Amino acid sequence: MADQVDQATAEIQTFDSQALDIFAENLLIEKGAYRLDPETIGGMKKEITERLELLVNKVSLEALSEEDLVGFNKLLDEGADPDKMQAFIAEKVPDIKQRLMDALYRFRLVYLGIK
Repeated sequence: MADQVDQATAEIQTFDSQALDIFAENLLIEKGAYRLDPETIGGMKKEITERLELLVNKVSLEALSEEDLVGFNKLLDEGADPDKMQAFIAEKVPDIKQRLMDALYRFRLVYLGIK
């Protein structure tokens, strides 16, 4: 179980939506939610994944300087693909992987009621 969480967390470093889905699914497994009906589980997973996407975006944008945020907004205005935006953030925020891992770890603790 912990290996799956670690793997999903590592994949999230690339802002991959599939990895967020895996992370959300693992949270539900750890929470014991899979005793519920499939429709409820699906809704819970969707909600968690959306919250995780918002968290990844928040952490990424807050890590950018004002100047870099202007550059990032320019990429958005130009319709840059997600890979280009990820590369921009990775270049401008060398410790983004650690920041995201820390944020996801805190999210996991709160969601599971550990802390």
